[in-house]
Amino acid sequence: MPTNQILTKQQFDGIIQALAVSLTGLDPNSGVRIGWQEDGSPGWDIGTDQVFMRSTLEPDPVTQQRDIEYGQDVGDGIHVQVTESYVRVRAVQFDVYGPNAEETAQAILDCLYLDSTTQTLAASNLAFIPEDYYIEWAPELFAGQFWQVGHFRVRFNESVILYTNVPYLETAQIIIEAETSGGLFEEEIAP
Repeated sequence: MPTNQILTKQQFDGIIQALAVSLTGLDPNSGVRIGWQEDGSPGWDIGTDQVFMRSTLEPDPVTQQRDIEYGQDVGDGIHVQVTESYVRVRAVQFDVYGPNAEETAQAILDCLYLDSTTQTLAASNLAFIPEDYYIEWAPELFAGQFWQVGHFRVRFNESVILYTNVPYLETAQIIIEAETSGGLFEEEIAP
């Protein structure tokens, strides 16, 4: 049976984190983080560039259609292969801090349109959705200091293909029974 093509959240986050690291040159362990620190502490100083990213699945009425294709017998005489394919949308929120936050945020956003990025994403059945994205800049007050921070959100389409084997009936014996005045009438219909 072919392998399902579907990314877990952890796999998707890893792909986007690696992409952000390659686009910004920031440290993959501390410069580009998935999510936030559990204790709420930022764990970096105001002079350090930092990117936080959070991904979510997002419903989209355009991509909700599912295509189901029933294939041939898988060889056991009672199952056929069913292929279900659809597109699901993944959104990623980026929060970019630091003295170079503007350049870092713009670099990530600009590089998502490059052919090399498109090829990297395509290798994982992903495609960047080009929309009218913008970066919202607002200083954030923390520990008595204003931290430069930019927020932007981008979306990706993920092509999902799932394979399953389902049982089927090739033939069935049909017997029609009816009561008549002369007794029970029975007729067998050959398949």
